[in-house]
Amino acid sequence: ALGVPLVTTLHGYDVNRSRRAMLLSGRLSWQLYALFRRRLIEGGRLFLAVSDALRRQALALGYPPERTVTHHLGVDLARFGKAEPEPGLVLHVGRLVEKKGTAVLLDAVARLPEARLVVIGDGPLRGALERRAAALGLSERALFLGALPPAEVAAWMGRFHGAGRGADALLLTLPVAGGYLASLVVRGLRAADDLARED
Repeated sequence: ALGVPLVTTLHGYDVNRSRRAMLLSGRLSWQLYALFRRRLIEGGRLFLAVSDALRRQALALGYPPERTVTHHLGVDLARFGKAEPEPGLVLHVGRLVEKKGTAVLLDAVARLPEARLVVIGDGPLRGALERRAAALGLSERALFLGALPPAEVAAWMGRFHGAGRGADALLLTLPVAGGYLASLVVRGLRAADDLARED
């Protein structure tokens, strides 16, 4: 009606959740999306999927291939500064919900005595995760900072990455049937060799 082309970015939940799950979510935005997705697909000028995998999922849902392209989100590396890296620092930034795998990360850090974990973000699992950290003996090595302004998050990432140096640790979690498959990739921590040899 406005005569303006509609460009939509697909981040994940919009193509990963079933229509039924969205309708039952209790979230008005998801419910409206589920109800009007077909109209969006028909009338949208361009759809930007943030990864090739999401584009494939969108196409499977009926998004038009000629108007659905992969467009990776960019990052301005200059925002993250040139701070001195902290040996053993493991940084986790994200919403504290199950699918982010923070509990898996706590278990892994507990097995790495040289690691110090900083968690930035908030969510419904924060209290449970803080209790889990305490039960694992991580009270002195796991710091939960809650949600922070973007500039402070960038400063922490600068400390984590350092002046052109790669990260000490990266946690990758993938949802699989019955739980999560976690891979902790660690550099510069002596305990990593022992961790890699265990099941």
